[in-house]
Amino acid sequence: MSQPSQSPASRIAADPEALRLAISYDEPEIAIAVEGVEPGKDLITFQPVTYTARFSELPGARDQFSLSVAHRGIELPSVTRSLRHRYPFPLLAEEVEVPIMHPDEILAEKIVAWWLFGHAKHYNDIAFLGILLGASEQHMDPRTHKQVQDVVEEKLAVNAKVSERHKHLVEGLTPGERQRRLTDPDGHVDPKRSFNLLSFFLGERPSLATLKMSVDRYVMPVLFQ
Repeated sequence: MSQPSQSPASRIAADPEALRLAISYDEPEIAIAVEGVEPGKDLITFQPVTYTARFSELPGARDQFSLSVAHRGIELPSVTRSLRHRYPFPLLAEEVEVPIMHPDEILAEKIVAWWLFGHAKHYNDIAFLGILLGASEQHMDPRTHKQVQDVVEEKLAVNAKVSERHKHLVEGLTPGERQRRLTDPDGHVDPKRSFNLLSFFLGERPSLATLKMSVDRYVMPVLFQ
């Protein structure tokens, strides 16, 4: 693989009105309405977005949420994957393919977030991505090593420019500290966002030992070899 490069598609500014129309939906059973748009240079926030399940009379059938679309900080080209909706019945007339962030870049983002903030959810995601690396044996590929390492450094540099606090956090990431925070998650995790607070919709909760095994076996070689 080549070194990280900016994909032209990842740098195209989004059209707020086109996105608003794409999010909005109205049919007899369900309605989704965007009530506010906050456009920015690199981030568009739709808030509030009102969801109404007309088929239900339960209190939660009508609710509001926000949706943010960022077009910044993407270093690698996207990859295309088939949409997996997991419903046990046909949902779409035909198979739909959607672009997602490159898995190497997702891994880099999660690693940087874990190093800086210690949220257990990021460590869990790192371990999951490590298992995927192991399944394809990419954790042994020097090209993957370089690509992930380069993107990690890019994202650390970007974080250092966010604020003085972020700059201080990045400066504290010595090589030894980076390794310690991955091999000793108990000593780095934020108590307010610990492993005990994670929820899983599918399958059983993985043990911390399983998470550590994945990080040690598949992620550490990518970063430090």
